[in-house]
Amino acid sequence: MNVLAQAPVSHWTPRSPFVPFPGWARLLLIVYMTLYHVLLPALAEAFASNQSPLFFWRLLAESAYVALVLLPVIFYRREYGVLHPLIFPLLYSLVKLIFKQPAHVFLPLEASLGTFEVPTESLAVVLSYLSLDALAQARLELTLLECLGLVFYYVGFFFLPRIRVPSIRFAPSTRVRGVAIAMLTVAAVAFVVLMTASGGVDQYVRGLAGRRFENIRQEGLGSLVALVGVGTTAVIIWFAYQRRASRDPVFIAAVVLASSMAWLSSGSRSDIAVLLMMLIMVWMIRASRLPAMRAALIAILCFGLFGALGQIRRDYNAVEVNWSYLTSLDLQDWLLAASDEVEEREEKESNLAAYVGARQTRLYGLPYVHAAAFWVPRFVWPDKPRSTGAYNTWVNFYGQSLASVVEVPPTVGGRPVNRVVEAFWSFHLPGVVVVLGLFGMFHRWLASFLLVYSRVPAVWVLYVLALAQFNGTVVSFVSLTRTLVIALGILFLCGVLRWGRKGIPAAGRLAGAPR
Repeated sequence: MNVLAQAPVSHWTPRSPFVPFPGWARLLLIVYMTLYHVLLPALAEAFASNQSPLFFWRLLAESAYVALVLLPVIFYRREYGVLHPLIFPLLYSLVKLIFKQPAHVFLPLEASLGTFEVPTESLAVVLSYLSLDALAQARLELTLLECLGLVFYYVGFFFLPRIRVPSIRFAPSTRVRGVAIAMLTVAAVAFVVLMTASGGVDQYVRGLAGRRFENIRQEGLGSLVALVGVGTTAVIIWFAYQRRASRDPVFIAAVVLASSMAWLSSGSRSDIAVLLMMLIMVWMIRASRLPAMRAALIAILCFGLFGALGQIRRDYNAVEVNWSYLTSLDLQDWLLAASDEVEEREEKESNLAAYVGARQTRLYGLPYVHAAAFWVPRFVWPDKPRSTGAYNTWVNFYGQSLASVVEVPPTVGGRPVNRVVEAFWSFHLPGVVVVLGLFGMFHRWLASFLLVYSRVPAVWVLYVLALAQFNGTVVSFVSLTRTLVIALGILFLCGVLRWGRKGIPAAGRLAGAPR
């Protein structure tokens, strides 16, 4: 079915906003997925001294999963592209995997990305008492569940009713740059207040490794951290509306300031990489081509910063923060530190633990209630449900009862759970069918939304935020909702959106497109 069916003919342009995916790149992707996720792990297992239980069935299940993931790549259509919802999530996940474990590309057998081994090093209590046969059975069932989720995602995308794209008139604006600078100033003020309330930058940064969640969740600090994040959204909107922003020294300084404040306030180094990635995505939509060289250079920079910033954060017991890690410009040390810490940050089979736990307990939609009521302060609703990650940590890793989750201390972080396992834990198989079907419908609407407004910078921003931040989980929904509220607020301040203006211009340049 054609995703262009909803888009008026007058708004179709020869250059796809999704950026065409070259044939050689698609072939490389198919070979990579087949080789590294199926053939090489199967070869390693076949030559192992003791073959793992259910190896043949797990191989078939994994092959089916890879085939389902690659369907949009194998049966590629002209209206698809690198930034299309059917393609981008796969590319994004692969970039993150390669970023975390680059050695597997060159040493696939020694640093395997996939494996059919059964034993686990996970610290989850629910996995510790399972026999090898039970673990193999759980792994097989989890892969089949992922396949089921993909099937109903495609059903939602291609066959379920389409969501209508709203008619919106975007007004031109000449004050985007000024509003963005003002919002960045607000973020900077919030950052200063946050650091002052925490005893200074050094003390705050020293606490990121040992007390990261406690620091952020102290009374009043969570709101300040969210306010600091306004700066990153403002920078993206600024870049979308100013074609030559990358040559503007003020804009470059704004990117450095916004990304630095985001990392220092939240402690998450991914904030820097994600901001740079979203800026590249906006550039790609505007230019309708891949900036291969720029993307490669930024990737190397981000990987280095991953190590350098990690060294700073891990050195939290020092009297003063050792900022020399950033000024030494020793790229080799940065890369080695990044590789070392990647190994320390393994999720230890969080999804498998959640799946096994879901066979014993049921959440009955509590995480989705958390998503709907995320704006309600916990002091108003002390027993407000938590995210799936919190339940996973407390119940499956720590072995506590589900009823005691309300007593979780703020220093306990959540182990991430993907959308399929999250839906299964709440509503069993019907939950997977419904949630993944709705997610497919949303992605189809998102593709149509960009096609209808393919020349409107505000839509570029909203599309990039939704595609990069929302992966169908409760946590990503809450994060995206907060970001969209901020983005829409900034767009209203810029005059790009106005109350009471309806209708899509019949032809020509859409209002608000950059000159």
